[in-house]
Amino acid sequence: MGKEIVKTECLGCAETFDGIVMDCEKCGGVPVLRLSDMEWDISSNRPNIWRYASMLPKFKRYVTLGEGLTPIRKYRKYKLKLELRNPTGSYADRASAVLSSYFLSKDPNAPVRIKYASDFTYSLVSYLIGIPEVEVVLDDPFSVEVEEILSLIELGATVNFSNASAQLSYMNPLTIEGLKTTVFELFERGIKREKIFVPAETGILAISIWKGIEDLRAIGEDVGFEVVAVHLEGMKVPSSLDRVSGIDIFEVSRDKALKKLIELAKAGIKTKLLSAASLEAMEEDGEEGSIAIITASDSRRRTLPVGKNSRLSKEILRLLSEGGGGTAYEIWERMGKYTLRGVYKSLASMESAGLVASSFSVEGRRKKKVYFLPNEDMKKGSSNS
Repeated sequence: MGKEIVKTECLGCAETFDGIVMDCEKCGGVPVLRLSDMEWDISSNRPNIWRYASMLPKFKRYVTLGEGLTPIRKYRKYKLKLELRNPTGSYADRASAVLSSYFLSKDPNAPVRIKYASDFTYSLVSYLIGIPEVEVVLDDPFSVEVEEILSLIELGATVNFSNASAQLSYMNPLTIEGLKTTVFELFERGIKREKIFVPAETGILAISIWKGIEDLRAIGEDVGFEVVAVHLEGMKVPSSLDRVSGIDIFEVSRDKALKKLIELAKAGIKTKLLSAASLEAMEEDGEEGSIAIITASDSRRRTLPVGKNSRLSKEILRLLSEGGGGTAYEIWERMGKYTLRGVYKSLASMESAGLVASSFSVEGRRKKKVYFLPNEDMKKGSSNS
């Protein structure tokens, strides 16, 4: 593969920018990336979205918590893609893997300021544990449950209750790049022509799946997917879908969606009302083999093993990034604070979460366990990185 050329195109006004641009200053429309050097070359040794690195933007460092490769469950004559099986229980983890890779590659010491959006913010803060300063801007504190705010603080984020502008909103081209991998998983499994029913609160997931289909077609793959964006009766159709041709709209009543929500819960799938509406829309449409995306759980949010030690974990990741790998004792010495026991416990939790990796080396007759960033090891292991 040659040198990648990346451009950003606004779906609203068709303005094109060089490189990765997070929003269109001209019209505020939805920006998408145009990558020059894509090919369908699966890195089968990666059990996460980076198995499709050949179809994604390239970074110096890659972050993963094991997102993607979510199960497809047969449900009557249809299929359900269970995105609630991602690390934090949300489809947003796909976007977070790409965004955190971008920020850690661009400048790991620069602060990141995020505009609050449900599911997305918790997921991204969980993935940005290697960034020393993460701020969440929340303009309406009464629109968010207290437990959600506390969970963000526990992860090490600062919550700012104001109308201040944020550098990053949910609707950005890297979110789309991460979420589009959903359709790549369907394609990898030999699914090529079905209707895909997608919950559409903001419309970005539907746009992302549409973008993934367009990218597959751009490299010559024969796919015949249809994207159906599902919204609840009484809700406006997301304006983000106005300029995108090739996405159908389907409206579902709240009563019918609620019945499906209960039906799914009895089947062991606890999700949100809008996700349940996707199943209702699919059944009303009636086409056998169609797929509904079940995006996130509405039950207690899944927490990662590094929660209580997140500040210590951030410090460890910063040291490994700047100074390379080391034993637990060497890392503790370099930090100059915290207890040795705390460092050992944090490293064990971080390794379980996939945030650090380890290997053994021998010095004389003594065996040492050395910790390092898995991103560096992953880059060496694949030509697609």
